[in-house]
This record gives sequence, C-alpha cells and structure tokens, in this order.
Amino acid sequence: GYSGVPHTTVMKVRTPHGERLGSVQRYVPSSIDMSDRGPSGISANEVHKIGCLDILLFNVDRHEGNVLLRKSSNPNHRGSSQELFPIDHGLCLPEIVSPMTGPNLELLQNMYFAWQTWPQAKKPFLKCVKKMLEKQLSKEVFPDLVRGLMEELGSEKMKISAFTTLRVGALVLRETVKAGMNLYEIANFV
Repeated sequence: GYSGVPHTTVMKVRTPHGERLGSVQRYVPSSIDMSDRGPSGISANEVHKIGCLDILLFNVDRHEGNVLLRKSSNPNHRGSSQELFPIDHGLCLPEIVSPMTGPNLELLQNMYFAWQTWPQAKKPFLKCVKKMLEKQLSKEVFPDLVRGLMEELGSEKMKISAFTTLRVGALVLRETVKAGMNLYEIANFV
C-alpha cells in the first residue's frame, strides 16, 4: 500500500506457553536504517507516506531505527531514488481514550515522531495523496475498512480501544489534510 509497510501476515504460533497470535513481516534488504543518517536526499512523499501511517495508527514508537532506507528498485518511483520502509508497529493503536479515565493526556502530550522535524514534513501533500486520503478515510469508505479488519482479525483479538484509536486517527488525518495542514503541523497538533 501507500505507506510502504512490508507485506505482513498475522498468524498463530505455538509456544511452550500455548498458542499466541503474532505477525511475520517480509524481510526488506536495506543499506541502513535512518538512525545512521539524516533525511537529506529523501523525497517529501516518502516521508509523508510514513507520517500518514503514524498519525492514523497513533504510532508511539516511530524512531529512526524503525525506518529502513534503500535504493528504489522501481524505475517509476516518484521523486527520489530512495525508498523508506516503516517497520516495527508493536506500539500502534494505544489506548488514547479510556472509558474509565478519559483521554490519556500523558501519552498525547508526549507524542513524537522521528520524521516530524525533517524538512520534508513541512512540504505540502501532493494532490494525488490528498485525493487518496480523502477517499480512503471518507465517512463512507473507512467504516467498511474497519469492519473488514474486525472480521479478519476477530474483534475479540483486538481491544475496542484500538478500534477507537484507529477511528480518531482517521478523523484527525482526514480533517487536518482537508484543512490544508502539512505533516509537521499535524504532528504538532496531535
């Protein structure tokens, strides 16, 4: 998809402690992760694709070591000869609102994304990206995507709070992009 997440499969694994649900992700050969270099030479669209995913999922663990960089193998790749691949999504969809205690202000006040200070985050979204987000996050399409996810994963395996966070992330991303905010502004708004 747009965000560049390597193909991931959810599967059950037998362990000495019983059966557990986990995921396996396709290996991405890369030259380095982003902790080894700065963001120069990377297109704004590459940064935007990861930023959109992180806002949508309220990813609280997007540091430079969780972003892989490699030369693009796609001759039609837009704007850059390098691609970014986000990995490690274990801390996505945290409980940002609790029915018992309300908003998790500590989490929300300490949100930080590695990319939010990169110059590319201050660039406007491409028109085609805006249209794609508008369509995928629309009030007509997004609920069907969430229902499909619930059916695929089983609503008993994912906490209701995770689906709440996903809906809030979609609302924030949809409305801030519609308002003309760039990724830097959205990250600081969150």
